[in-house]
Amino acid sequence: MNILFYNTYPIDPEHGGTERVTDLVASYLKSAGYTIYYLVRVDTGMPQKETDIQTFFLPDCTKGNSPKNISFLEQLLKELKIDILINQDVWNDDVYLCNHKMLQTNVKIISTIHTSIDSGFKYFNELCKLEYSWDNPLLSLRSLFRRIRLPYLKKRIYRQKKKKMHFMHQYTDVIVVLSPKYIEEFEDLIGISGSDKIVAIPNPLTFSNLEVKKMDQKENCILFVGRLSYPEKRVDRLLYIWHKIQDKLPDWRLELVGDGKERGDCESLAKKLELKNVFFRGYQSPLEYYSKAKIVALVSNFEGFNMFILEGLQNGCIPIAFSSFAAVTDVITDGVNGCLVEPFDIDLYADKLYKLASDPSLLNKMQPLAIQAAAQYSIERIGCKWIDLFQSLLDN
Repeated sequence: MNILFYNTYPIDPEHGGTERVTDLVASYLKSAGYTIYYLVRVDTGMPQKETDIQTFFLPDCTKGNSPKNISFLEQLLKELKIDILINQDVWNDDVYLCNHKMLQTNVKIISTIHTSIDSGFKYFNELCKLEYSWDNPLLSLRSLFRRIRLPYLKKRIYRQKKKKMHFMHQYTDVIVVLSPKYIEEFEDLIGISGSDKIVAIPNPLTFSNLEVKKMDQKENCILFVGRLSYPEKRVDRLLYIWHKIQDKLPDWRLELVGDGKERGDCESLAKKLELKNVFFRGYQSPLEYYSKAKIVALVSNFEGFNMFILEGLQNGCIPIAFSSFAAVTDVITDGVNGCLVEPFDIDLYADKLYKLASDPSLLNKMQPLAIQAAAQYSIERIGCKWIDLFQSLLDN
């Protein structure tokens, strides 16, 4: 069976969660005897991880469903004798390329959604950065105008998303979401029920053959791994939380692994708050940081099926997160293998984080349950779900 994975950007597992998941699933399928190809729209020109999976690039990087790209993809599907096309980036307008309305093909088309269906609409105001400054009246005026426009912006984006989801449901064979909870979210969004075209397959674990350190072998480290991006990740919250508890945890440190356009703002905020024992590590391979950390902290507005939490659990770290996306309860059971906090109660989050860090017996008790929770997401289990989906598609 020949499978073509499509993504806007190159499939480099070090450059993003979607890319990492694609690499994991594609490599598993290749080891199971499937023939795998990648198709990419935008060549970033950045050095990529070496792979034995052949990558093709669309001729027009500016618009997914341009006539050039449609013709190129139709021809590629024929030449490679593709059985299944998997679109890994449906939130972009590339959903209007990988579908049966645009493509004259009998190839089965799967659309995968790598985030929550809600994607922050429930907390829409939290997505927009509002800045006020007596020293810069123009900045304050822009922020005020943005605040006034928020309800109209929310309605517009909601309509666009609903239209896109309707199109996806009508013109692709299967939609894969990350949690059974997102099936209901999707159906609610477009006003249907009982669809047999939506299935849930979660993300797999990133690492294999790990030797997990026991808590007493780890360091007093609270860890964040991810993009320093305001709308989704809201790392500024973690800095405010640390400010509340740092003096009570003088032998602990906060490490932030990752980069992004908000890094400068985060570093400035840390300086303004006079934070101690905070380290911005930049873009790094995270495994060594997971190995030594005791706690992983997520403060996002929304996620899909967060790889950071999964990777933390797998490495014997105890997660704490806001319950701001439905799938978080698939992996974290509050008070059992981690901590959940009502969005976005920073005081309660700080209190729970302090209690977790200051109670070694609680960390020791939770650790085996954290590792156990992660085990159900092994690549073998998740890979089998994908294979079962392929078989059901081709049998119909």
